[in-house]
Amino acid sequence: MDALDEHKMRLFTLMGMANTLKNYLSSEHAEDRLQMLLEVYRRIYELLISIDPGAADFVQEPASIVDIEQLRVAVECLLAYIIPKVIPVSFQLIHTLKDLGLIQIYNPMQVLNPIMSELGLSVNWAVGALALTLIEIVVNKKLKELGLDTEGSFDKKVRRISEFARKFGVNVPDLLARPFYDARSKVIHWGVEPTSEELELIISYLRSLMMSLKKLCDKVKLS
Repeated sequence: MDALDEHKMRLFTLMGMANTLKNYLSSEHAEDRLQMLLEVYRRIYELLISIDPGAADFVQEPASIVDIEQLRVAVECLLAYIIPKVIPVSFQLIHTLKDLGLIQIYNPMQVLNPIMSELGLSVNWAVGALALTLIEIVVNKKLKELGLDTEGSFDKKVRRISEFARKFGVNVPDLLARPFYDARSKVIHWGVEPTSEELELIISYLRSLMMSLKKLCDKVKLS
């Protein structure tokens, strides 16, 4: 396994650790074990920063967490950062296990790959399209969760939730900004392969959107 594969698998492992911590935080005994759980979070945080220093700009530092609610939000944000990064790893892991004969599954990519190949598209386009679809799903679900109107075009929905978020002091990433909007149109509407920079941009928008809307929903619940 080369260094790149090791990096990917460590992210996958960290996601599992963070999910386990998230589940424990939802238990009735979580508050009594704050220091122990904070130590687990600190370890996950340090491992993440060691393999992805850029995560420090998005994930909350353990030292700034003072209560169980802040820890819950911090874990949600950490997962929101990691999950988009491990989507390609999931595909790769499934293929590896299948090649080793360890699992037998129906792989829809076997059907889609020839079609995408015919259209000049690769798995990068599929990941970009999936991330963009998830962005629309997140917007729709959060509008409904917040009791806001879910009707209208994507543009109208984005403006609606952005205006609502500003009332609570939360900045939602500008999904109508030209670089992102052009990349979205390119992938979704024109079926054009995204560049590596565009794919990273799309995934970073998804990550930021999930974190900002989680923060918004938490503020609304406390208001």
